Amino acid sequence: MISRRSLLSQLGVVGVAAAGAYALRDRVIFAPPDVTFAHGPDWSRLEDPPGLVRLAGALGAEPVAVVIDSGAQFSAVDHALAERLGLKKGLPLPMLAYGVTGRPTLVRTVSLDLDLAQARVRGLRAATLDLAALSVATGQPFALLLGRDVLKSAVLDVDFPGARAALRPPEAYAPPPGAVSAPTRRRRGALVAEVRVESAAPIEAVVDTGMSGFLALSAAAAEAAGLLADGREMRQAQSIGLGGLSVDRVVRARRLVFAGFVFEDAPVQIYEPALGGAIPSALIGVGLLERFRVALDHGRGRLDLVPAR
Repeated sequence: MISRRSLLSQLGVVGVAAAGAYALRDRVIFAPPDVTFAHGPDWSRLEDPPGLVRLAGALGAEPVAVVIDSGAQFSAVDHALAERLGLKKGLPLPMLAYGVTGRPTLVRTVSLDLDLAQARVRGLRAATLDLAALSVATGQPFALLLGRDVLKSAVLDVDFPGARAALRPPEAYAPPPGAVSAPTRRRRGALVAEVRVESAAPIEAVVDTGMSGFLALSAAAAEAAGLLADGREMRQAQSIGLGGLSVDRVVRARRLVFAGFVFEDAPVQIYEPALGGAIPSALIGVGLLERFRVALDHGRGRLDLVPAR
């Protein structure tokens, strides 16, 4: 699950936990975490380097870098950190975690309490993954991914041009001045919005803050959009996901339309979906979202965009 890949500086990497679908999700039911909102600063600074929504947090007295990943169904913590902190182990049932292009990874779960500047998360059940390896490979220091299990209880407000973000209580959230509400719907808990690629029919894409790239399409979706049919220039790019390293293709779309905004000569990553996972056919990443202030309200299925001035 991570795009501007050359490990983040080159275009192409599918997100750290892009569309993090965990097997057995329909049979293993977790109690939702308790999310409360602190009287902290109104905003938190996005950690450097840019490319993902990365915030400072704490597990007890232990500082932890946190990536907010709207493409991940469940949260995840680095397994070595979980062992070192002695985090309480959850269900003994093993689970499989899928990235969009990677091989499935066997994981178990732990329970943790997380403190952020604007919110406290108690009783979060997180999958244990080798996030340290992904952190090193991408050059983005982090040890915890917060997925939609947390975001359904909070509004994620990210001012990309201002390099700041916050988690806000849904009942207190109001769209910022000048916001455009993008047409969206919820699909399996994810926020899905339409993207039109050149003259093709609209494509439904998951809004994925865990992907650093612009737009990623499955090979089938790219072919349906006409991106593979006219001999346009194509290059290869490395993609880093839960299952390891893979090589994807990157093409340029002459025109994209998203929420009424037009993008010309836009990079599109093309991936071969992993077998066995509930993998989406299209992902909207931070590379597209970074020109807006973005508010994602998974609970109400809402996406608000304020373009940079």
